[in-house]
Parts: sequence; structure tokens; C-alpha cells
Amino acid sequence: MAALCRCFLVLAFFAVPRLFAATAAENHAFQVATDYFDGKFYGQAEKEFGNFVRSFTNSTRLPEAILFQAEARFEQTNYAGAIELLSRS
Repeated sequence: MAALCRCFLVLAFFAVPRLFAATAAENHAFQVATDYFDGKFYGQAEKEFGNFVRSFTNSTRLPEAILFQAEARFEQTNYAGAIELLSRS
């Protein structure tokens, strides 16, 4: 029984970080979108965050990406679009 518990703990130790770890592609996509936002290229930032939301549906950064996308819409005076995006999330 003790061996079974140890085996389970070892498997859990190695599996859990992978469940929550972001991929390099995910990190890169989020950084690209953030760079556009920080540079005040709000149209491109909105597009890139939208691509991120569609591409990485299980990301832990999904709510953050949606919020940034809504902020990008807001900065472009697309208030209705920002509200719509936040309302359906």
C-alpha cells in the first residue's frame, strides 16, 4: 500500500506542473499582444488578444486576455464592443 501511495505522489508531482504550465507558444502570443497594447497599437492589440482567446481556450491567462481585448476596444472608443465582450465572458 505504501508503494502505491509513493507511486501516486510521484506521478502527481510530475503531472500537476504540466497541467498548469503555459506553453512557449502561449507565452509568446500573449507577450506579442501585450507589446502591441503597451505600444498603444490598440487595433493590433485587440486582434492579437482575440487570436489568443481563440487559440488558447484552456489558458489560465484567458480572463486577462479578454480584459486586455476589452481595454483595447475601449481605447479605440468602441465602448459597445468592450461592454459586449465583458458581458459574454
